[in-house]
Amino acid sequence: MNNKLSHEEMEKLPSSFYTQAVAIFHLNEVGIEVKQTRIADWLDVSRANISQITGRMQNNGLLKFQDNLELTEKGMFLAKTVARRHRIVERFLSEILELPWEKVYEEATKWENILSPVTEKAMLSLLGNPTTGLFGNPIPYSEYKKEKTFNLLNAEKDRNYSINNITEEFQPSNKNFIQKNFGIKTLQMMKQISQYLPSECFGMDPIKTAEILSELNEFFYSPYTYGFSNYSRTGYRKNLLTYGNVIDLSGKGPFGTHLG
Repeated sequence: MNNKLSHEEMEKLPSSFYTQAVAIFHLNEVGIEVKQTRIADWLDVSRANISQITGRMQNNGLLKFQDNLELTEKGMFLAKTVARRHRIVERFLSEILELPWEKVYEEATKWENILSPVTEKAMLSLLGNPTTGLFGNPIPYSEYKKEKTFNLLNAEKDRNYSINNITEEFQPSNKNFIQKNFGIKTLQMMKQISQYLPSECFGMDPIKTAEILSELNEFFYSPYTYGFSNYSRTGYRKNLLTYGNVIDLSGKGPFGTHLG
């Protein structure tokens, strides 16, 4: 039984098959349980849309007939081929055409469904046959060898590190990417501020911060934390906490924060 698809066979498949197959592949790659609701959230479409495409992909032999979403060998070949194209194109657009990062992801998504084997081979040659995409993710069917890495959350203070991999969930798009100069400035400010913080702060969550402020007399101010109304109620803790607005460093008012 042939578990691969020819270029001609892939061209006949609807783009929705490409998108859903790659989404399943990405979730598996980062160890996230694959459910229809998760795929719908990832692709920003309705659950009904995912359910409809799932049935069609099952009928085409790309998804197994079962409750959880699992690609068949042919479906995995499709997903890896499209992911391979995407990661090659990302590097080509960034390193050869020098497109800014905030444009690369969007453009690569347009190219990944139509890239021919001939063009793919030419791009790889120009790039020097890389084994990872622009953000460190392995290029499927390359000679990639996994390196020993660890999560950024486990990084130690006052040590130098290099970022090896950024998962697909956090790669740049128009929705979640900021300009490079703003990112660098933010990191520089965070590094400068961190020099004045007690080392314990790097292991605190917002509740731990509130507990320390409300029970001890060692610290009196936290410039940026979540607001928990119970700590502002008389008698809840020894010290009553008062919350203010987000800090404004620009003179134009705070631009916002996020709800935790």
